[in-house]
Amino acid sequence: MADTIDLKNEYVFISYSSKDVKIAKNVMTELEKKGNQCFFAPRDVAAGRGYAGEVIKAIQKCNTFILVLTQASADSHQVLREINAAVSRNKTIIPLKFEDVVLNDDLKYYLGVSQFVDLRGEDYKKKIGGISSIIEDKKQTEPEAAAEVKNKGTYMKPLEDLLAEGVSVDYIAMRQIEIDYLCIPPEKFKMNEEMEGTLDDWRHAIECMEYETSACLVKDDVIIGYCDIYPVKKDAYESLVSGESIIRDDMIEVYGFGGVFPAYIAMIGISPEYEGYSNYYLAFDWLFEHLAYWKKKNINLSSIAISVYSDMLQSFVEKLGFRQVGTNPVGGKIFEVKYEELMETSAVKYRYSKLGLRG
Repeated sequence: MADTIDLKNEYVFISYSSKDVKIAKNVMTELEKKGNQCFFAPRDVAAGRGYAGEVIKAIQKCNTFILVLTQASADSHQVLREINAAVSRNKTIIPLKFEDVVLNDDLKYYLGVSQFVDLRGEDYKKKIGGISSIIEDKKQTEPEAAAEVKNKGTYMKPLEDLLAEGVSVDYIAMRQIEIDYLCIPPEKFKMNEEMEGTLDDWRHAIECMEYETSACLVKDDVIIGYCDIYPVKKDAYESLVSGESIIRDDMIEVYGFGGVFPAYIAMIGISPEYEGYSNYYLAFDWLFEHLAYWKKKNINLSSIAISVYSDMLQSFVEKLGFRQVGTNPVGGKIFEVKYEELMETSAVKYRYSKLGLRG
């Protein structure tokens, strides 16, 4: 544990629970006295801008990520998403520990290599305003060169292909978690860790459950979106379509031997800065090509439902004949279509007629 912290001329992101706003404001004040520029939400979220998007941009820009670590922040889904974004970008994270805290497994993983500053029962203003060498090594180290882009352009890549190319499970999981955070913003929807699952849940799904069900939208080697479609058990499908539950691994049917199944598109998520018709076409082209691939393997679908969190995505599914049938537990819209009806829509006939999906 370090005793003091010295930040000079840094762009600092301050992550905290709303229950600790008084402490967080004092931290910000002391850091800004030293000439640092702090991003402090909601103060620095521009009016009319999406909260989650502004937070991610600030984390991308920051030199140092300060975590006001209390039990409230350790239990905060919002704080966890901010830490996820910082770790995935290799930001320097400095947790300021104000009390004894029980860390969950995700936080133990995210904060494992971080240098904690112990402020329990101390005059933290004096310590933060003091001078130490806690980040001296970081200041003296030259920044790493940006990785060379191996595959330029924007394209859909099946999950198993990304893994075969050596992309780590952790990177894929953290990027997908961040995309969820951006596409299902907490100020609009009721997403929490119980609904979304832990980092281990995401890892497990990627490693064990998502073979031939998932693909990522990639731009210049960076994952900017993803799509999941699962053949599911009939009772699970009814639960999903009625809005009683969120998709879970145990709902996925054993479909590899062929048969007829209902399917659920758990997510077509694209980072808002990249959301546009061209990228949605890429996602839907992969989706329909995948349905054709499954059909050749005698994996047939009876109906398809989807969770929708974006107005632009809604316009796409409505063009394809999906109809809203309810909302899911976090407030997303649920749309559904029978497979035969989907195949008869003018949009499918126009764009996907050559894939052999009918009959």
